Amino acid sequence: MLRLVPVATLVATLALSGIAAAAGIQTLPLAAPPTGSNAAAAQIFNAFVAIGRAAVTNPGGAQAASFPYAAALQQYNTGDYDRAERSAVEAIGKTGAPTYPQATNLAPAVSPAAAVRMPDVGTIAVAEMEERVAVAKLALQSCGPTSGQQFTTAFTSYQSAVNDAIAGRRAAVLREAQSAVDTCAATPAQSSPPATTHQ
Repeated sequence: MLRLVPVATLVATLALSGIAAAAGIQTLPLAAPPTGSNAAAAQIFNAFVAIGRAAVTNPGGAQAASFPYAAALQQYNTGDYDRAERSAVEAIGKTGAPTYPQATNLAPAVSPAAAVRMPDVGTIAVAEMEERVAVAKLALQSCGPTSGQQFTTAFTSYQSAVNDAIAGRRAAVLREAQSAVDTCAATPAQSSPPATTHQ
């Protein structure tokens, strides 16, 4: 028996997850990749890019990849960068076919990163969204202390750009990513010196 999903529920689900196939495949919402410049942060960003591409061409792969992606973020946030990098590579691998078959009971003969391939970009719009999110990520690396208001405001825009990129909302990505860059570029307001009085 066919069950209809209420429109409000469907809209909320699509807005939350960002990735959904016509067949009704849903994924966990994606948190923004970390803004660090180390190898683990770079690989997690690559995983985000791969999931965004797969959302268009391979929604099932995008869904499967969201779980190791979430694990990579959790491991990164606890300082376990080696495991975070491996989880990110696993996420990339789930978005598309590996370049060669992997035996499950043997250690791979090459590094895990060499065993996976990024999905194709697909369209110019996807490439542009990836580039804008990458620029926002770079801006956040020099956006002051992570506990400061300037960083927090910029990171909120960055997170929105990530969600919009996964959902394919190009105009929103361009707007939010630019907002993150502009926020980081702005000089924090300086307090004015006290007025001097002449007697």
